[in-house]
Amino acid sequence: MNGTTNYILYNMETKDIEFLEALKQAQELGYAEANPSADIDGLDVQHKCAISANIAFNAIIDETEMDVEGIRRITKADILYFKEKDLTCKLIATASRQGGSITAYVEPTLLEKTEAEAIVPKNFNLISLTGRMSGKLSFFGQGAGKYPTGDTILHDIIDIRNGYCPKRHLMELLPVDNGQEEHCYYIRLKAGCMAPDLKAAIKSEEIFGGASVYITKPISVKAMHAMAKQLKEKDPDMFFAGMRN
Repeated sequence: MNGTTNYILYNMETKDIEFLEALKQAQELGYAEANPSADIDGLDVQHKCAISANIAFNAIIDETEMDVEGIRRITKADILYFKEKDLTCKLIATASRQGGSITAYVEPTLLEKTEAEAIVPKNFNLISLTGRMSGKLSFFGQGAGKYPTGDTILHDIIDIRNGYCPKRHLMELLPVDNGQEEHCYYIRLKAGCMAPDLKAAIKSEEIFGGASVYITKPISVKAMHAMAKQLKEKDPDMFFAGMRN
């Protein structure tokens, strides 16, 4: 749900360039602001995920309870590793209702190249909704740049001027619980920086591009984001990504 990060990741993969060069290109085209933190640190996607979850589940969630990780630390070496494994990286927001709580988080995610999200090009976005009866429905379109942004703002101003406001029923406040969602993760660290007490979560390890690359066993989103905070104390440049399959 962020055209800026999609553009950066797409260019890193197709043009074999480093993150900072791809970011500079995005800024020159007006896709990224002078201070790109909201985009590359996942904050823009965090806000959009919270709004979407509120509407989808007729609930109110506190977005500060969400686990959020951006793409600021991704490198060309990470992208090369993903290519060798026939995977594509995208920054993805995920939310689902689990009884009396909501799973909601933002993180770089590794996808098989046949998945719809994996083939989203340049500054385009894709959002998918899975219904009990409808199955998966996906909506695709441009997500960054002066014209898509300006068009959206203009329509919002017209709606406000005309007094249009969708009616919502009483929405219940639901907690965010990311301890329910589990999957494997890719972790890249400087050699020797893995904390001994975290090794029980690791399924495999290899050296790639001079760094240690780990694949975890299925662990919860909550546990992985907590682990990442601990690992960044040893290696501030560490990067991790969820693995959808």
